[in-house]
Amino acid sequence: MNKKTILLLTTILVSTMILGLVSCSPKAQSAPPSNPEATTGSSSLDGQTLLNERCTVCHTLDRVKDSRKSQEEWEKTVSRMVGKGAVLTPEEQKILIEYLTQTYGK
Repeated sequence: MNKKTILLLTTILVSTMILGLVSCSPKAQSAPPSNPEATTGSSSLDGQTLLNERCTVCHTLDRVKDSRKSQEEWEKTVSRMVGKGAVLTPEEQKILIEYLTQTYGK
């Protein structure tokens, strides 16, 4: 093999490795929108939709599904998540807590 072929193959190998590493890296978490009105569109969302659209911004549904909490515990969890940046109006929090308690309650 000549030097040009070796250089070309080395470049291809390195590029492939870099692409492989980039594709395996965790996704960058985007910050939740600062304006709740921009994401809600309607205050008539149901609990399951709120869970799927708002909670999965930061974590998977498996984390929620594996939890069994009382209403009080879900209230604390939702409040803590809002404190960390979850975008939920007070009305949406109530809807979500009710859904979580009924679906994933003790």
